[in-house]
Amino acid sequence: MRDSAISLVTVALEREHDIARLAHQATHDPLTGVGNRAALLDRLNVVLARARRTSRAVAVLFCDLDGFKAVNDQYGHDRGDRLLVEVANRIRGAVRPSDTVSRTGGDEFVVVCEDLGSPEQAHQIASRVHEAVEGSPVELGEAHLDIRLSIGVALADPVLDDPDRLLRNADLAMYEMKQRSRAPSEVAGGDAGVSRASGPVALGRPIDPFEDDLSRAIAEGALELHQQPLVGRDGSLAGVEVLLRWQDERHGLLGPERIVAAAAELGLSAALGRWVRREALALRRQWNLGAAARPPVHVNVGGGELVADGFVNDLVDDLRAASIGPDDLVLEVREANLLRPGARPVLVELERLAIPVIVDGVAQGGLPLDVLAALPVRGIKLAPGLVRRIDDEPSGVEVVRSLVLLAHGLGWHSMAVGVETERQRAVLFGFGIDAVQGRAVTMPVPAEAFSRWLGDRGSDGR
Repeated sequence: MRDSAISLVTVALEREHDIARLAHQATHDPLTGVGNRAALLDRLNVVLARARRTSRAVAVLFCDLDGFKAVNDQYGHDRGDRLLVEVANRIRGAVRPSDTVSRTGGDEFVVVCEDLGSPEQAHQIASRVHEAVEGSPVELGEAHLDIRLSIGVALADPVLDDPDRLLRNADLAMYEMKQRSRAPSEVAGGDAGVSRASGPVALGRPIDPFEDDLSRAIAEGALELHQQPLVGRDGSLAGVEVLLRWQDERHGLLGPERIVAAAAELGLSAALGRWVRREALALRRQWNLGAAARPPVHVNVGGGELVADGFVNDLVDDLRAASIGPDDLVLEVREANLLRPGARPVLVELERLAIPVIVDGVAQGGLPLDVLAALPVRGIKLAPGLVRRIDDEPSGVEVVRSLVLLAHGLGWHSMAVGVETERQRAVLFGFGIDAVQGRAVTMPVPAEAFSRWLGDRGSDGR
């Protein structure tokens, strides 16, 4: 009886521990330890309800880490993860104990500030976060990285706002800040104010000389597109993604993340995006493939570009000018950008025009699965972080398997990027994923090298 009682108590304690662990996993980001999107929405519901009773101010700080993908490309994903952990710790150290920090996407953090004495206090907290993150370089081995953070601030109207609306306002504030002119008053610590009205308010940051160099490079046509294949289970060419590159004597070889962020600062996002699309369509026409092989070209579309005026009309004009059908182009949109105001009507119009859209970085941007499943899209692409989990933890394998099954159950295509090992490739194809992309196939290469790669595979693309 004693042994049985001890056994029962042990089982009960282990079950209680498992329940607590699972509850923590359900509400916290596994990498940084801060809250996830589910915890953020729950917290916002609570603080907004409290604000209606107390009339105390509530603010949301939307923080975006500029140039993060470039860190992954240049230094590897392990160091990118270490950078995210350091940024999360700096943000937590800069806010008040009562404030809530969450990670909602790959390089996006949100701070909920409740019980504020005045709107100006939100500005003070944002300034402290800005200074804490950018105040000193992050040391990642031999690399010493200067961090740049964009912050948007939105003050809540407790009567009108719900969590989604408040987050959209803060997200808009962050993007508005990126596109405002870089006047001295917009530098961190300047006179950027916080209004009591609900809506976006921007907090600026220092001028980056890199942007001036990029502006000249764009004007002089110094950018280029590299191409990275997506290969199917049978070895066929399922598609080709084009990726921005800029080879500069002073800055070296730069990838799309930093180029796109700087272009946003210069107000050139829409123009740069259209240049990429036109160049991508021109490359698609140059591929020497057999009549039966028609892999589409994949082009990334930023959130601001997706909801910009005239985006769909410009896209249709570009397809017509290139004499290319809609099925020969696939638009990749990051999951977090699908939450932007005005994104869904654009997706509906693209679906009406039979222009495919896939969700890039699925399960990384905080989009609930029921919302994801209702989107008018054609497929999903698993992010490198999910792919790496195949090698790191058993639960990662199950997450990947579940997402692939979800895609196929909805009649969508499923793809994965960042596939670096043969085990990852084998596991993904074993789950029935349609195509993989990454080092296990080939890295992004310039146009001439890609033409040779195609030639080596034969006329059917295999």
